[in-house]
Amino acid sequence: MFIADGDRYPGLYETRIPDGVEAVAVGWLDPAHAYASGGNDGTFVSRLFDACAKHATARTRGWYPCYICAQSVEAPCPVVVTRGGESLTLGDAEIRAVAEDGRWFVAPTLVLHYVVEHGYRPPDAVLQAVKRGIFAEGVN
Repeated sequence: MFIADGDRYPGLYETRIPDGVEAVAVGWLDPAHAYASGGNDGTFVSRLFDACAKHATARTRGWYPCYICAQSVEAPCPVVVTRGGESLTLGDAEIRAVAEDGRWFVAPTLVLHYVVEHGYRPPDAVLQAVKRGIFAEGVN
């Protein structure tokens, strides 16, 4: 499902966003739409891995594949990312990074795969929020 980076997050899958919270969508990629690419530093990637492993919320009842991979090969489902011998299955939840100004940057856990495998570069404000390490959880 595509949502442009920076658009208001619509609260998918019956997830609840508290009143007064500005929720912004990031990392909802689709191969039919261009996305920002570039290098991501190791600290960001490490913190993003940890966020997907420890702070995933709004779990779905199934797995979503990477539709970018499906353009050239059979898309693995579920998608698995490995770091330092630890494997993480992605595509069934969201992360919600909280910025200093209180905004929530809401991304599918597949964002980690997009960063690692497809060179996706989230907006700088998202990089800072993920590195900050505060995540909204348990608000379903």
